[in-house]
Formats: sequence, structure tokens, C-alpha cells
Amino acid sequence: MKMSRAIHAYLSAFAFLALMFFALTGFLLNHPKLVKSKHSKMQAVEEIIPVEKLEDFLSMKMPNQAVAAYVSKNFKVVGEYKSGEIVDDEVMLRFASVKGATTVFIDVTSGNVSLELKKSNTSGLIRELHRGKDASGAWRLMIDIVACITLLLSLVGFFLFFTIRYRLATSLKLCGVSLAIFTALFIFTIP
Repeated sequence: MKMSRAIHAYLSAFAFLALMFFALTGFLLNHPKLVKSKHSKMQAVEEIIPVEKLEDFLSMKMPNQAVAAYVSKNFKVVGEYKSGEIVDDEVMLRFASVKGATTVFIDVTSGNVSLELKKSNTSGLIRELHRGKDASGAWRLMIDIVACITLLLSLVGFFLFFTIRYRLATSLKLCGVSLAIFTALFIFTIP
């Protein structure tokens, strides 16, 4: 019991800021009008890649990655390489991160490169940091660690909750009500 209290206290201290961050960003995602943010502006940039270089890239085993590496090294892009495809005489690349996204179109015959850069606004940044979809591997790992710590913290707290005998009946009733509310909301409010 003493050990459980110590674990709960230390996990709480460690996870305090992360729990507040995810609680706040989750709340703001449910109420986007509370966040005043400007619309993201699209910026278009035109560049050129020598056709010979493109031909070299296209003859490689993984041409999309080769072209993407060249583009990210030589041109200003927002995000890291996510996907690409080659259709006829055009290469399309997608870069993304929590800070924004870049879509690149390359005409293979002329070497003309069109970059469309879109930086995230405040609400987009909050959403992406909360979800972690286009975040870095380190950020996604941090989300996983926070999730595991939160689960462990909850389990230890749940255990402690049930060790107080004079509150056991009330604790069981509250757990039952909580489960009933979650179940009813799922069944009756989600189409």
C-alpha cells in the first residue's frame, strides 16, 4: 500500500505537465472557436531540377525517395517526406509535419518544380501536436510514454481507491455510474 502511494505520487509528479497539455489541447480541439488563429496561407515557389539529374533519380531503385532527398536538401520545404508517386511525366511528393506541409510537383520532361508550402495555423498546430500523426518520432514516442504512464497512474490510483474500505461501496457505485454513462453515450449518441 505504501509502495502504491509512492508510485502514484511519483508518476503524478512526472506526468503532471504532459497530462495538463493533452487535457488542454483535447479541450481546445472540442472547442476550436476558443482558439483565434489566422487561416494558413499557401505559398507557391517555382524551382528547377536539371533533367539529367531527374533521369538519374528515376533510374534508381527507389526514385521517389531519391527525388525527395534532393528536394528537401536543395529547396525550402516544410515537413519531412511522407509519400510520393510518379504518374506519366510528373512526380508528386508530399512532405508534412506539425508545422505544416509541402506538396511538390515536378515535370520530368522540363525539370520544372512547383512547391506549395502551407504552414500550420495555431489550431492546426494544436491538433497535430495532440494527435501526433505528422509529428517526429521523438514526439510520438513521448505521446506513447505519456499514455503508458497515464494508464499506470490510473491503475495504481484505481487500486488505491479500492483499498479504502469505508469508501468501497461508494467507489463501486461511482465506477458503475461512470461505466453506464460511457456505455450509454456510445450506444445512443454515436451514429
